[in-house]
Amino acid sequence: MAELDRTNAWDRDVLMVATATGTGWIDPAMSNTLEFQHAGDTAIASMQYSFLPSWVSFLSDRDTPPAAGKALFEAVYAAWLEKPEASRPKIYVYGLSLGSYGMQGAFSGLQDINERSNGALFVGTPNFTPMWRQTTDSRDPGSPEITPVINGGHQVRFSTKANAADDLWNLKKDWRSPRVVYLQHASDAVTWWSMDLLWNSPDWLNEPAGPDRRVNMVWTPIVTFLQVTFDMLVSGGVPYGHGHMYRLEYADALGAITEVTGWSESDYNLLRNRIAEFDKSAS
Repeated sequence: MAELDRTNAWDRDVLMVATATGTGWIDPAMSNTLEFQHAGDTAIASMQYSFLPSWVSFLSDRDTPPAAGKALFEAVYAAWLEKPEASRPKIYVYGLSLGSYGMQGAFSGLQDINERSNGALFVGTPNFTPMWRQTTDSRDPGSPEITPVINGGHQVRFSTKANAADDLWNLKKDWRSPRVVYLQHASDAVTWWSMDLLWNSPDWLNEPAGPDRRVNMVWTPIVTFLQVTFDMLVSGGVPYGHGHMYRLEYADALGAITEVTGWSESDYNLLRNRIAEFDKSAS
């Protein structure tokens, strides 16, 4: 909170509240994308809440991430409310993987997000996240688990493709503000891993395969659980648009929730190329 004051973050156009992975990591592709789309008139508030690697927290510590997400958002939101309404920044929330689980823990439900933020982006959400599970289970009849349609897509939309715009806008219906976006690949084992796989066949395996899942994959007791567990361990070391690799999807997703104006498709393509260049240079 002191850093938000010191850096005059309250004077920016966009304020992103982000629950990080436990050690405080934020995907640089997200922060770079956000800053490019808003010409740097942005601030991101986050914090470290653990010394454990994400996979350890994923398996053994599910209390701390939502507690941290709630503590962070409540503090920022309380200070934000005290600022003049006409000049305070738009406030958005974000989380990737364990951070998505933690950030959703700051809210009681989608209506709470609607009332206390200007939009939300949740990426690679773990299967055990209560809000994700409740939202997915309440999907419109006939819509698949991999890309649920919620109330016709008026507030919440899901995307599974490398070009997120293909999914986010294909409903061709009014998309009200605040907007909530979930990014989840059909091949992202972080999203589809569950202890239930040991003895129960999930909906996503009984539906037509998502765009990057093998069509001949079938459920077998114990075996499928072990397969998805192994996939989860290597889900980050994959090409863009697959597994737990979402870096090029941020352009369309952040553009949608922050309602970027004046950008052409060529602008989005240029940004995606630039993000890929940054990623290669960093590695």
